[in-house]
Amino acid sequence: MKLSQIEFTHHGKPCGSFRIRSIEEKIGGKLPEDYKKFIKTTGGGTLSLKNTTLAGISLPDGDELEINVEQIFGNGHSEDDDNDLADHASFLDEEWEIPTKVLLIGNPDAGMHESFALNYDLEGFPPLSVLYLDDDEPGQFTLVADLSKRFFKS
Repeated sequence: MKLSQIEFTHHGKPCGSFRIRSIEEKIGGKLPEDYKKFIKTTGGGTLSLKNTTLAGISLPDGDELEINVEQIFGNGHSEDDDNDLADHASFLDEEWEIPTKVLLIGNPDAGMHESFALNYDLEGFPPLSVLYLDDDEPGQFTLVADLSKRFFKS
């Protein structure tokens, strides 16, 4: 998908390399290059319903998941913004007791306690892969995308 094809109903402010370094310092890890490009270009935010459906994700119990991505955390646009990767997402990590081996990066439209995370060191998944977590099943992660492959096109 091209970054120019992503539509938002509410988006953060695009930012530069200095802000990306600040986010990485706050989260204690490096972001994948494509994710940095996404934040620099779009700022992240709440997505419109166009092009947001993820289908065919096989859950551990054998069911298949079809879910809409509602929000991808990014730069934010104000101090109280719920789109800020460094502050709001980190708050949710603690609040929902999400393991420190992953970084919360977004939410589906399904409601609270379901999220998307970036894998840093969780066994059984490729590094920097995107995982789905339903917090009703603590510790149960499902692979959504492997970011070792190029995720966004210019």
